Amino acid sequence: MNNLALLYHLEFRYGRFLTALCLSVGLLLSGFYTGSCLAQQSPPSQNMVANPSLSLSEALRLAEENNIQLQEARKNMALSQLDIIIARRIPNPQFMGNFSVGKIVTVQSNPQQAALTQLIETAGKRRKRTDVAKSQLTLTQLQYDTLRWEVRSQVRKAYAQLIASEQGLDNLDILSQLLDRLVGIAKKRFEAGAAPQSEVVQSELVRNQLDSQRNQANAQLEQARYQVNSLLGNQLPETFQTTEKGVLRVRVEKTELAPAPTEPLPPKDELYNKAFAARVDLKSVEQQRMVNARQLRLTEAQRVPDVEMQLGWLTAPAPPHDGRTIWYNGPFIQVNVDLPIFHNQGAEIKKVKINLYQDEVRLRDLQRQVRLEIDTSYSRLLAARKNLSLFQDTLIPSARTSMQMAQRSYEVGKTPLVNVVFAQQFVQQILTSYMDTVVDYQNAWVELEKAVGVPVENW
Repeated sequence: MNNLALLYHLEFRYGRFLTALCLSVGLLLSGFYTGSCLAQQSPPSQNMVANPSLSLSEALRLAEENNIQLQEARKNMALSQLDIIIARRIPNPQFMGNFSVGKIVTVQSNPQQAALTQLIETAGKRRKRTDVAKSQLTLTQLQYDTLRWEVRSQVRKAYAQLIASEQGLDNLDILSQLLDRLVGIAKKRFEAGAAPQSEVVQSELVRNQLDSQRNQANAQLEQARYQVNSLLGNQLPETFQTTEKGVLRVRVEKTELAPAPTEPLPPKDELYNKAFAARVDLKSVEQQRMVNARQLRLTEAQRVPDVEMQLGWLTAPAPPHDGRTIWYNGPFIQVNVDLPIFHNQGAEIKKVKINLYQDEVRLRDLQRQVRLEIDTSYSRLLAARKNLSLFQDTLIPSARTSMQMAQRSYEVGKTPLVNVVFAQQFVQQILTSYMDTVVDYQNAWVELEKAVGVPVENW
């Protein structure tokens, strides 16, 4: 009779909530259906057992090694290292030669010369240019760490979504077995004359509706796998499963995804200090300010003109006299220097100073944003913890008791089916809200970890 009550409820009241029911039927069964019903659950399918399993730590490792964005960022570090080599270069000398033959030399006295030209950088420009490149390399490394942290959060969220998709499909299988039993019960009641044939038709209709729900659940699971696999550089086969199921348990325990709700939270002031010391994006802004400070010193040094020096040897004949040509030889030095008359890096220096001011403003704004992220995620986590406790200690037990009482009264014919329908509707709402709270709890931990910039296990 309990199963039949659930059948009527699904048909008349839960048609629009069928998807949500599939997510929570595992919880429903844990409180309402024990013994033979659970004993008759079939083992996991053979192909699922054969599929590789993926833990969260393994997913994070694969993302670190194979994520496309991280691979590109590592190449950026290699480019920055090459920029240091380029910055250290001394300009190559240039060779200049002027040679003529024939009367243009002997009659016109055209000189012959060969020389080397070398650019001499002044005011320590090469050293300061190298300092800028080294600072840029450090900034690139910090930007890479920032991206690593972002990818970590993306993987954690995608992994949690994959768990939810797997659980939804598992619950559909459990619900399918339950509805098969309910169809059998309805047939027996009809054959015994205790129920009209419409109950059999309705139960079969509800069971058949699961096919569309299963198609949708399979598509969601496939999409969740694609999302995880994409973040991991597509290193996994198309079908794989997770090893972590704790996020959807009735009693949320400590898992790789999130600590247990009973564990004490650090005070927010402690999290502020951790974030200001560890957030790589804060370090990136500070390093960007260092890059611009060194760029300012380089730009100021560029106000001192470089010297282009040419050293060579010149040979020139004197005009012919008495049929003889006399050659004169000697070294020469030529110096070229730019004269800073029309401009002397004034606009460039102002531009770098504005960039420095923007770095200071950006740092203060990011510090404000860090505090805001910690405040909001901390508040969200506290609310989720309170709601979990409320559901586990009060709402779910009360809903279970109410449902059991309604089912027993219906079994003995003391109350109509509509009472069971209302009781099941209340249970459905409680369990759906509870599942949302569990997922929100896990996501709140991900957001708080991201806001602090330190892995939760290191708090």
